[in-house]
Amino acid sequence: MYPRSYSGPTPLAHTHSSVHHRSSIEFLKTLLRKKACLYEPVTSFAISLITWHVGRALALSRGYFTRQQLQAGVHACVASKIDEGHVTRTKVNRCMQVILNSCFHYIIPRPDGSEECGKAYRAVFLREAADEQYAVGTLPPPWNDLDLSAITDIMANPLLHDGDDDEHKPASVGKPQNKDCSVSVADESVDSGGKRSVLLCFNENIRSAADVFRSHNEFIRDVAHTGNLSLSPEEWQLFFWGTMPYGQRSALSDNFHSRYFYLAGMHDRMDQQDLFKLRTTWCAKRYDHDHSFCAFAHVGINRGWLRRNPSTYHYKPVMCPYVKPLPESDDCYVNMCPLGVECNRSHSREEIVYHPESYKRQLCKKAHGACALGDICPNIHTEMSSHQSHGFNRQGKRHHHDHGTFHRDTYSGSKSRLTATTSGHSTGFCKLPGGSPMLYIDPAPLSEYEKRLMLPGLQAMFRDQSTSVYNSLNKSSPPLEYGWFGYKYSAVKAP
Repeated sequence: MYPRSYSGPTPLAHTHSSVHHRSSIEFLKTLLRKKACLYEPVTSFAISLITWHVGRALALSRGYFTRQQLQAGVHACVASKIDEGHVTRTKVNRCMQVILNSCFHYIIPRPDGSEECGKAYRAVFLREAADEQYAVGTLPPPWNDLDLSAITDIMANPLLHDGDDDEHKPASVGKPQNKDCSVSVADESVDSGGKRSVLLCFNENIRSAADVFRSHNEFIRDVAHTGNLSLSPEEWQLFFWGTMPYGQRSALSDNFHSRYFYLAGMHDRMDQQDLFKLRTTWCAKRYDHDHSFCAFAHVGINRGWLRRNPSTYHYKPVMCPYVKPLPESDDCYVNMCPLGVECNRSHSREEIVYHPESYKRQLCKKAHGACALGDICPNIHTEMSSHQSHGFNRQGKRHHHDHGTFHRDTYSGSKSRLTATTSGHSTGFCKLPGGSPMLYIDPAPLSEYEKRLMLPGLQAMFRDQSTSVYNSLNKSSPPLEYGWFGYKYSAVKAP
């Protein structure tokens, strides 16, 4: 969520400010320790990458797998570093815990004791997962000579355990599980208590090492936000890079390491790659977090329109005329655009304020105070960021544009809401919707939101309801005829 490169570091003065930096960082480390997690520069990146490779191999082989199999594979790959004293097994486990919390979910046993079959998931994962073994060679010393051949041994011996990780095992849930549909009962992994372990599965948005790193960093940010801890860009830099010399960081600027793992920057802004990906996929986090800060999409924030990646879809930061507020309603919008995702205009306020031609163009109203949105805010906060407030578009050219401001009003406790005030060009969303999601009316094609309605007939029922609500409030529109689990396109005459 922060730029991965910048013009140069600003040394932290040995004053009360540096003491504050240390106290904030130590507090964040304490919050992570309470969750049995650990972050260390370089080490965490290496463990994250190895965990992805081992997990990928297990998913391609078995579909679902146990935590013990994953942990055994990671330990086998880094065994030489453990023997050389570069890292301990406990440290490996705690670095892995961040990945386990952010990139996996559990397959819960069914009431009859059987488990979900991983065959279908394995087929999907095979089509979508990236092969990035070359990335291991881009790791900085002493991690750049790791041997991934140990993964083959894990595949040949799925019963291999590390035997010392009881403190981090997930709690037993329900009855013991049965075998994976493609593995015999004899091959089923069991824990030290004789019960079959719950299985692990990659989250829906984890299909590459970059996805792992992004979710890893998001988890750490969420821990800070949950603990009401607000770190400045300088503090994030110090947390993620520690005392590593700037020259050493610059040497890594073009390799796989800094490309996907460098969060902390000095300008309180996302770089182009992060800006393109922001909220373009649905959130798959399995833990409680503040949706306002999340880098993934939530219906409560995007109102049912999944933001398009501006590097893939060429749209302007101008509101589409076919997307407008529902009559007599302030908290709901109607989408009747026949072009759908191919439209060359924005379909949500997110697509406007986070567009490369709009992002960081205007000073935040809370620039001189404490903006609660932090790096998520699309406006300028610091003097340094204003010097580089003109981001790049898809062709790398600079733009100068003015759009509505965006800020977050906080209230007592943890509750908050997003508000917007217009200045200059109107975004079309002067008030963020707070009720039901966006209504999709024919001829709008099937949206990404509707694709998530998986129950049979639910998509058609949603369209029926959307059309009915719209026509009941729009007196000029004739009523539409619709039937069981399927709306009809032709209008009927009003009685």
